[in-house]
Amino acid sequence: MAERASRVMADPTRHSGIGMTSARTRERLVARLREQGITNPEVLERIRGVPRHLFVDEALASRAYEDTALPIGHGQTISQPYIVARMTQSLVEANKPRKVLEIGTGCGYQSAVLAPLVTTLYSVERIAALQQRARKVLRDLRIGTLKVLQAAEVSMISTPIRCSYSIRRTWGSGNC
Repeated sequence: MAERASRVMADPTRHSGIGMTSARTRERLVARLREQGITNPEVLERIRGVPRHLFVDEALASRAYEDTALPIGHGQTISQPYIVARMTQSLVEANKPRKVLEIGTGCGYQSAVLAPLVTTLYSVERIAALQQRARKVLRDLRIGTLKVLQAAEVSMISTPIRCSYSIRRTWGSGNC
């Protein structure tokens, strides 16, 4: 799984921009996360490799690698990178779960970081516009271990969603 993740995002400059979306800017973010206690190398590699600037409006792209939450529309935010890294590290620390159910896809950034680290990730978003945008960005990034559903679609899915999941309490309020 991690091999596949590194193949998909092996080149951190693949979706790199210039200036505040550059590889150097991403490296500074990863260094700050290390200083804050994020130690899992797979999580740090995912944070480095996932182009966060693609998950925010173009007007905010220059702020994408700040360690702060940013608005994504519809009263929602993309979580700050530390929170995404900490939740992901907490989830995969003890043992890598096979299936994860994420409630609140938002822009899809957390999904993009987490999906390659687990066998299957189901992510549900109630706001159709956010779900559609997240699905497109995630498809463009070729994140394949992920199924993004709109809340209304969940009742149409049978076995995969109703299977048992390990429940771990993490931070977050349903935002990205």
